[in-house]
Amino acid sequence: MTLTLHREVQRDTAEFLRYYDEIGGRSLGDAFFADLMARLALIGAQPRRFPPWRGEIRRANLTRFPCHLLFRIAGEQVRVLVVRHHRRHPEFGLRRR
Repeated sequence: MTLTLHREVQRDTAEFLRYYDEIGGRSLGDAFFADLMARLALIGAQPRRFPPWRGEIRRANLTRFPCHLLFRIAGEQVRVLVVRHHRRHPEFGLRRR
């Protein structure tokens, strides 16, 4: 499977990195990034491991941080739509394709 990211995922990630760097120093930001990359690797390798969340969209929670990724599978492509906090409005990022 090919893993692709919506262009806004980079901005989502940058916001989280700034926040965690600010509240906990660079080591907390690095820990967030490592958790995110591990989850992306697992999504790319085993996307069906994550059950459907809403229709065709699947949700993968990060291990250590209160964040998750929403993605969809289309043929041999896995498309990550958004990285968001668990308490973010449920509609945030769902219009991304």
